[in-house]
Amino acid sequence: MSRVRHIIFWGPGYASGWRALAIMGFLVGVLAAGCGQGGVGNGGGRDDGIWVDTSGDRHVLFVTTEPLYEATLEYAAYRETLGYAVTVLTTQQVLDEAGPESLLTLAEALQSRTTAWASAILEGASRPETVQLYLMILGDAKDTTPEDPLFVPVVEGQGGFVGDVAYGDLDGDGAPEVAVGRLPVREAEEVRAYLERVQVYERQRTPGPWNKRVSAFAGAGGFGPELDGLMEWAALLVFESLSYDVDITMTYAASTSPYYLPRGAWDADYVQRYKDGSLLQPYIGHTSDWHDPGALSEPIRRGLVTYLSCGDGDFQSSWSPVSSLADEMLLTPAGPMVSLAASDWSHPYGNAVLALELSVALINDRAPSYGLALTWAKQRMLYPEGEVRGMLDTSSEAFLDEPANHLVRTHAVMYNLLGDPALDPGFPPGQVTFDGADSALLGERFTVTGTVSTDAAGRLMRDGEVTLTLEVERGEIPGDLIPVDGEPTLEQALANHATANEKVVVRATGPVQDGRFSVQLNIPATGLATGPYLLKGFALSDTTDAMGSVEFVLRRY
Repeated sequence: MSRVRHIIFWGPGYASGWRALAIMGFLVGVLAAGCGQGGVGNGGGRDDGIWVDTSGDRHVLFVTTEPLYEATLEYAAYRETLGYAVTVLTTQQVLDEAGPESLLTLAEALQSRTTAWASAILEGASRPETVQLYLMILGDAKDTTPEDPLFVPVVEGQGGFVGDVAYGDLDGDGAPEVAVGRLPVREAEEVRAYLERVQVYERQRTPGPWNKRVSAFAGAGGFGPELDGLMEWAALLVFESLSYDVDITMTYAASTSPYYLPRGAWDADYVQRYKDGSLLQPYIGHTSDWHDPGALSEPIRRGLVTYLSCGDGDFQSSWSPVSSLADEMLLTPAGPMVSLAASDWSHPYGNAVLALELSVALINDRAPSYGLALTWAKQRMLYPEGEVRGMLDTSSEAFLDEPANHLVRTHAVMYNLLGDPALDPGFPPGQVTFDGADSALLGERFTVTGTVSTDAAGRLMRDGEVTLTLEVERGEIPGDLIPVDGEPTLEQALANHATANEKVVVRATGPVQDGRFSVQLNIPATGLATGPYLLKGFALSDTTDAMGSVEFVLRRY
C-alpha cells in the first residue's frame, strides 16, 4: 500500500464563523495527535496521522461503530482483494480525537473526516476525473441520540430533511461527489451475512436476460385524474428516454391503465418478477401492508430495489417500533443487494425527477456502480439538463405548491442508498452490433448479420447463441387489448397486462461462431404497421452475455 501523509481540508459549505474554526481546529488537533484510522492494508493496525492510500482509482472509506469494527475490517479486507484502496474509521475514534471540549457534533466531525479523506485522494490523483470514491457506513442511526457513538448519525439538510448525502458532499452545494451507502445494522453477524451475499453476487455472476431487465411497478396515485394522468405520462416519458438495450416491463395499480393488475395479482407479479431477477426493480407510489419481505424467494440475480414513496427508508426514526421497509427488504436473506428509499414524506414531482435521473445514469450512462448511479442522479437533479428533464419540469409547474428547486434539493437529501455503494450493476459486458441493418420490407425474409463481443476490449464470443427481436417502441402496444367496460375482471386485467407488456413482433435465434452471426427474420406481410421499430440482440454463452439495439424501419416498398 502506498501511504502518503496529507494535511488538506475542504470545509463543508454550511460551516462558517466559529463552527468553521472549530472544524479547522479539530483537524489540526487530529493531525498533531494521530487520527487512529484502521489500516487494513497494513494488517488492520491503527495508524498515527491521516494516512491515506492515494494509489489506484477506486477508494472506499468505511465508517462504523466499535462493536462492528472487527466485522468491518473483514469487509474492508475483501474489498482490498478486489483492488480497492480502503480506510476504516469508527465513531468512537472521531469523538476521542475531537475531545470533550469540541464544539463539533459527531456528524460534523464525520463530515470533516470524510472531506479530508476525499481531498487527499483527489489531490494525489494524476487523473481525478477517473477516481471513484465510496463511503460505506456500517451502523444504524437513531434520531433521538445523534451523539451516541454506537450509532452513525444522519445529517439534517434542505428543508429539515435528513439523510447521508452530506457526508459525500465535498463542496457544500447539496450534490454529492462521493457515493454513499449505508448498511443500517447493529450486530456484527448482520455485517458478515451481508458480506457473504456480496461475495456470492460478485463472484458467481450468472449470464442471462435478467442482467438487462427492468421490472417497474407503480401504485395508484389517488391525486385526482389530472395529476395521476401526468404521473403515468411522466413514467412513459422516462421509459422512452432509456436505452432499448434493456427490457422494461410495467405493472400499475390504476384500473384505467392497460398495465393494471388488481391487488393480489399485483402482489404476485411483484414477487414473481423479483424471483426472475432484474438489475433494477423500481416502485413508485404509496406503500401499505401488502409489502411482505418474507414472501420473497431467492432470485436468479439480485439488483437494486427502489421505493419512490413516502418514508419507506426512515431507518433513523425512533418513533417506529419496526425497521423501515427498505432496510427490512435489504436484510432479509432473499433480499436485494441494495435498496433506495426516502427517510421522510416525498412528493410526486421529486420522485419523478429522481426516477428519470437515476434511470438515465444507470441505464444510459452505464454507471460502474449502483452508488455512482445515485451520485450522478443527484448531481443532475440539482443541475438539470436535457430535453426530457425540461419537458418534465415544464409539465409539472402547474401542480407544484412550492419551488421545484426546493423539492429536488429536499429529495436529494431524503433518498438514501442502503447497501454497498461500490456494487457493480452487472450489465452484460459484451456488445451485439449489426452490419448496417436499418430497414426491411413487410413480408420480407430479411437476413441480419453482425458481431458479438464479450467485453469493452472487443474480444469476440467464440461460441454461443444470439436472439434477435423486432420490437415496437415502449409507448406502443402491438397486440389487441380486450375491451373493458368499467372495472376490469381479473381475467381481463391479466390478459391486457400481458398484451401491453409484449413489445416483440418478430423473434429469431441463431448460433454465434467466432464472434459472428447470421440470422433470418421473417417479417409478416400483414398485421404490422410501417414505421419505426427497434432491432435488438441478446447473445448468451456459458460464461458471459452481450446486448445491443438499433433503430429499424419497416417499409411497404
